[in-house]
Amino acid sequence: MRGTLSSARGTFDVVAKLATSTSTIKALKKELSFYNKLDHLQGVCIPKCFGYFFSPCEDQAFGCLVLEYSGKPIRSIYDAQGDVPFALRCALSLKNRWCRDSQLRSFRASIVNAIKRIHDAGVVHGGFGIFGVLVTNSKPFIINFKNATEKACERKLDIANGAIAPTREHFGCAELYRLCVDLRVWKPRKLRLTINYFRLV
Repeated sequence: MRGTLSSARGTFDVVAKLATSTSTIKALKKELSFYNKLDHLQGVCIPKCFGYFFSPCEDQAFGCLVLEYSGKPIRSIYDAQGDVPFALRCALSLKNRWCRDSQLRSFRASIVNAIKRIHDAGVVHGGFGIFGVLVTNSKPFIINFKNATEKACERKLDIANGAIAPTREHFGCAELYRLCVDLRVWKPRKLRLTINYFRLV
């Protein structure tokens, strides 16, 4: 649910994640713990967290995690009213394996950098997909930490936008590797080459 939070610090545009069962309340509390751990990234590449609120009545279990509104899901890039510029929406909708468009490459790099910073803080997202990204003013924010774990990143190589893709074994981190492949950050290791020839008679 989207709403407005008024406090002594001001008025904020927020989203409230609600839970009414034991399992969903547990998931919200887990998310809260990761927002707290990633406090230094709030407002940078993950939404700001204003806290967790709950019902003290055991027979009416209720939990609510309040986050700053950080834009629309990335799937809204296909909408005419999306927060992503038109040129970028067009570029992201292309099916090509690698795009030279500098705006698109920069946006993809921003998503990868956000996940890298989360990893560098000792957190692996665990359920990251392209729909786990919100976009506001062309800036991505990572959400949904219900599957996250505290774990050191196994990345062995730096990520070079537009470079030839390394092998999974040489790169190390499975989550970042999959992300770079899905976003087509790298050029493919193999190219299909078709040769036409003519025989003179």
